Amino acid sequence: MSVCLTFLPVFLGVSGFSHAQTELAGKTVLILHAHEANAPIFLGTDRGLSKALQAGGIPGLNLFYESLDLRRNPGPEHRNMLVEQIRMRYGHRRVDLIVTMFPEALDFVLNDCRDSLPAVPILALYQLEGAQLPKTERPIIGHFPALDVPGTLEIALKLVPRANKVYVVSGAHPVDRGIEERARRGLEKWGGRLEFLHLSHMPFEAMLDAVAGASPDSVILLLAFSQDVTGKFYTSPIVARQLSRVSRAPVFGILDSMLGHGIAGGSVLSFELVGEKAGQRVLDILGGTESAAEHPAGLDVPPVPMFDWRQLRHWNLDTDDLPGGSVVINRETTLRDFRYYILGILVFFLAETALIVLLVMQIRRKRIAEKALRESEERLDLATSAAGTGIWVMNTDTRSVWVTDKLRELFRFAPDEELSYERFLEVIHPDDRGQVSRSVLESLERRQPLNVEYRILHPDGGTRWIASRGRPYAAASGLPGRLMGVSSDVTPRKITEVQLRESQTLLSALVDSTSDLIWSVDAERFGLLTFNRGLFDYFLNERGIRIEVGMDPGVLLPTEAYAEMWRTFYRRALEHGSFTTEYPVSSGSRTLLLNLNRLERDGVAFGVSVFGKDITDRKRSEEAVRESEAKYRILYESMMDGYVRVDMDGRIRECNEAYRAMTGYTQDELRGLTYLDITPERWHAAEREIIGRQVLARGYSDVYEKEYRKKDGTLIAVELRTFLLRDETGSNTGMWAIVRDVTERRQIELEARRLREELVHLTRVSTLGEFTSTLAHEINQPLAAILSNAQAAQRFLLQDKPDIEEIGEILEDIIRDDNRAAEVIRKIRSLMKKEEPRYESLDLHDVIGEILHAVRNESALAAVTIEREFSPSLPAVWGDRVQLQQVILNLIMNAAEAMRDAAADDPRLTVRTSERDGRFAEVSIRDNGPGIEANALGRLFDPFYSTKAGGLGMGLAISKEIVKTHRGDIRAVNNPDGGTTFSFTVPFASGVTK
Repeated sequence: MSVCLTFLPVFLGVSGFSHAQTELAGKTVLILHAHEANAPIFLGTDRGLSKALQAGGIPGLNLFYESLDLRRNPGPEHRNMLVEQIRMRYGHRRVDLIVTMFPEALDFVLNDCRDSLPAVPILALYQLEGAQLPKTERPIIGHFPALDVPGTLEIALKLVPRANKVYVVSGAHPVDRGIEERARRGLEKWGGRLEFLHLSHMPFEAMLDAVAGASPDSVILLLAFSQDVTGKFYTSPIVARQLSRVSRAPVFGILDSMLGHGIAGGSVLSFELVGEKAGQRVLDILGGTESAAEHPAGLDVPPVPMFDWRQLRHWNLDTDDLPGGSVVINRETTLRDFRYYILGILVFFLAETALIVLLVMQIRRKRIAEKALRESEERLDLATSAAGTGIWVMNTDTRSVWVTDKLRELFRFAPDEELSYERFLEVIHPDDRGQVSRSVLESLERRQPLNVEYRILHPDGGTRWIASRGRPYAAASGLPGRLMGVSSDVTPRKITEVQLRESQTLLSALVDSTSDLIWSVDAERFGLLTFNRGLFDYFLNERGIRIEVGMDPGVLLPTEAYAEMWRTFYRRALEHGSFTTEYPVSSGSRTLLLNLNRLERDGVAFGVSVFGKDITDRKRSEEAVRESEAKYRILYESMMDGYVRVDMDGRIRECNEAYRAMTGYTQDELRGLTYLDITPERWHAAEREIIGRQVLARGYSDVYEKEYRKKDGTLIAVELRTFLLRDETGSNTGMWAIVRDVTERRQIELEARRLREELVHLTRVSTLGEFTSTLAHEINQPLAAILSNAQAAQRFLLQDKPDIEEIGEILEDIIRDDNRAAEVIRKIRSLMKKEEPRYESLDLHDVIGEILHAVRNESALAAVTIEREFSPSLPAVWGDRVQLQQVILNLIMNAAEAMRDAAADDPRLTVRTSERDGRFAEVSIRDNGPGIEANALGRLFDPFYSTKAGGLGMGLAISKEIVKTHRGDIRAVNNPDGGTTFSFTVPFASGVTK
């Protein structure tokens, strides 16, 4: 017999059914893994979950497992594919409850599957400790596992009492770091006794070096580890295995997936127990025992003290120090323990062989005994040739496994590797675990033979099919204590079966649904063997022919030339194998992309299959893309502004003709430079700050200016805006910028500024020219006083006994009046003098007071009452004294002239200061004149616009320009009771960036 048996590494406890199976048989549960399916946490949880749910009455066919693989595929394309896949698989199916594992899976259901999986209750496993569940109307039961790091360390210190140093090994993934941070807080109470070395900042190879240097009086504490600082992914079993190989001190852990891979043990989170508890909660909800809408706060699964007997023995750790209720795995057994079972297997095969011989003898009675013996020997030889079979024995109590060398070869286990339940579980394909679990459960419960086929995963990524047979053997208690059997590799047969099913399924789907053209022909006449609906509709609609099986090219095609072309296609496929070509149909309106394949049976070609896809639209699109790219290239090279693209190191990768002309370099020369190489050094720091604060932070910069040094050494001013480039994963790949040469514009702006300042000065001089009588009066008064005092001094000196004290007082008066005249001249000179603006902190009231003092005797203000309403606590402002006084002077004189021309009865001018928006001082000059016509208000500050006869119209325009350069604003409004108020603002000195 060629039927072989295989080992099934699943430990199942036999339990009664506590739920009404008939009520739950129709329920459907969807289990979503956030990451790859073969992660130990998912394998263990699925095992416990499946066992609990199936034992509770939910059939295995109603349990749907999906692995989202979001860690290795974070991009939006993968998420969109998953959403469509979920919609297609479950949009038509009632899902009664969803179990998610990790926050990413919960987020995927709530945000991406709102339409395809609406309002379905969720049991959210493995949420981050301390996190909050999302606010949503659908019921969610949260599971926040509390990893018992302090409890594990307490156990380790009991087993290694001389330990004085603890090496804490943890990953750098955000989840790993969160667990490590909570562990730090839990380990603080040992801070005075133990030295803690946290290694999460190292690459994993450096961690191994550090652990290898640990003394025997140390403890290695392994936390969660999924990714190191270099971004490389790991699993906890792999990390535990490598640590144990290099460490001279025992390794303790907090996850049961680490057991059997090098850790001595700890107070661990049992993934299988989490699955069992979760399964019980699902059964309670779906069975009506618990309301999904009024669920408890969460699912609580306590840690379990678990240990590996082999590691305890390796490190000479006393098992008497283990906590009560500890679970110890891998208690070793010897070949002697299995001698009766091996003998039973041999007896079983001998009995089976004897039965075969007996049947052969009965069937072939008429044949001589020698021929019967020869045939029996041939059968025995055939059985012996099946030496590819491996024998296994599993102890269902300790989960330890004994296997032959051949089985180790089949499963790719190391020759000296001690095997356990967990180790075998790692190699089973996740999609086959449910089937295997059901088969073993039935075998153990019903004490019947086991017969199952499933896939295993090899370390190199390969997949093999294994066929298995075995039977349970009872222990002294009467319950099954061991499961024994044999296994063999049936991959070639399964591949053939799978390929046949897949090809039949694919062909059926294509025939029923695709709009492409699919058909096959025989190898002799090239007559039709099969065809799909697409080909049938094409010939019916385009040619008016209802095609049938057997039609050859001579019947199907309009001319013999086309028929011979197709015969050439078919012969080429038969002689040389598969090929692809483009084919314009006879009407010339469409183009097909043809893929022809040789069909073989037992190595003999029997026909050709053809797949024809209409690529007419694609060809048109490709042509449109080529035309678009050509137009883009022309536009790109003809742009007046420069375009440049650099990598993240700043090295120039691409630029257009305008950029090359701007800098004076050729394309090849620029490719050897960075943008900093052609930027003067004084701009480097500012540009780096713009790149860091704007481009890298938000993806683009504001428009900014700098300089380039051309190839000939000359400097040019440029204006540019920089944008960030990212790839499909979101990683930064470079930057690009649009650059404009503004050298000529800067020169024009400088000239305009010079002319503007000249105009401001001329206007100020012109305004002061109108004050000649006032200025003469301001100077004549002190001069007349000086003359009078000098004449008086002469008279005193002519006396016989001059009064020296009186003369001294006269001289003091002369000095005071001289200073007074000099101050008037100084102020006039400062207003007349042409200087660069000098910005400084100013007392605004002093600035206004000086102007009011200077114009107090001006004829235009002779009859005007000037009132001051100054804010008493106004802060200092930032500005140029002369320019601000020019604005104030212009506004005062305009108001005075307006009131004079209107012959106001009681001309009154109010100068008021106040605070605006907490950042500006506001100066308001209010008159009670005739006001300004409404249609003129909007044009008052336009250049060359004036409401006065003979006015030039530049005073208010220049005032607006001065206020604008001071970062303020100016406006005019008519007062409700008559007259006009002009107001302008100037910033406080404390709020200005100097």
